[in-house]
Amino acid sequence: MHILGKVQGRHVKRKSVLAVAAGLAAAAAAGGLQLTAATSSPAATAGYTVRELRDWVAPDADGSVYYGFASNVSSETKAMVEEAAKAWNERLGKNLLRPAKTKKPQVNVSVESFEVLIKESGYEVNSAARPIGVGGPDGGLMLSREMFQSGNEPDEYTRKRLMHTVVHEFGHVLGLDHPNVISSCDDIMRWPEATYQTPDGKPCENSPGTNSRPSADEAAAVKAHYEPGAKTPSQTSNETMVKNATEILKKGGKSEAEARAELAGYAKEFKISMEEAAAWVLANLAKTAGSTPAPIVPGVETGDDTKAETQDSEIVQKAIKKLMDLTGNTRAQARAQIVADAAQYYNGSMDVAAQQIMSLR
Repeated sequence: MHILGKVQGRHVKRKSVLAVAAGLAAAAAAGGLQLTAATSSPAATAGYTVRELRDWVAPDADGSVYYGFASNVSSETKAMVEEAAKAWNERLGKNLLRPAKTKKPQVNVSVESFEVLIKESGYEVNSAARPIGVGGPDGGLMLSREMFQSGNEPDEYTRKRLMHTVVHEFGHVLGLDHPNVISSCDDIMRWPEATYQTPDGKPCENSPGTNSRPSADEAAAVKAHYEPGAKTPSQTSNETMVKNATEILKKGGKSEAEARAELAGYAKEFKISMEEAAAWVLANLAKTAGSTPAPIVPGVETGDDTKAETQDSEIVQKAIKKLMDLTGNTRAQARAQIVADAAQYYNGSMDVAAQQIMSLR
């Protein structure tokens, strides 16, 4: 994020979808299952300056990443975002970032208050700091209303700094983190509050840049993320979860097609994704794979699932209530979400997943 006085971009600190928990895999293997290990296969980059985030926005089926605007984004801010997208496209040598128009956007650009950006940044920000941009691999790209749409025409220097912010935040959306080392003080992803020096020992000022062009290394890393057929870490992990959950359901004597159909049935009936249904199966059935009773379906509040709910810890019960209040979902749907989050992000711990939910404001 760009900070007033020190303009800075910061990515949203969100966890990417992780591989299936080792404990679940071990338990399943003990039951005779051969589960696939999830791998993210991070892209090899051309240079030593680039650090990748654990995930990045998945492209559309045509290979492009489409961005759209919330209704509160002014025409002036839209023009700046389009210019920043063009800067990336020119450096990449292809039109990766495109305005959504009739397409569903993978990146949602909005204008928010300082307070919202501080919360979304995931960092403790001192009272003097004013973040003006936050972007991340979840597809959110938020810009400060106070800076981008203050009602005042920015001078040339301020405009360059704002443009630098948007290009930097697009970098986070596309999977780049702040670097540890740099090739130039103009590297778009450098963190101005960190102390850097170039390979020849030249120190960089701890101040925001006015450059709005990604470096060759930065562009090479992004290009590798979006090569034809490349998958994001989340996509790879999700496919692995579905495959492993299918193997568990096959243990009862079902064919591959029957097991996948059962998983799809859970997803459809309880209005959750295939990945969420798979995460639930991995969290709840791995230890009992091959048992004769029918699997417990996510969201069912009777029978074995009711028993499981009564055994939930106090923090999980509170998190279920909070999710119900925030989303309007049923108790069953809220609990299924915590189960899925636990399997995907927190090594199967519902308590840890619940604690993260309770930290939301």
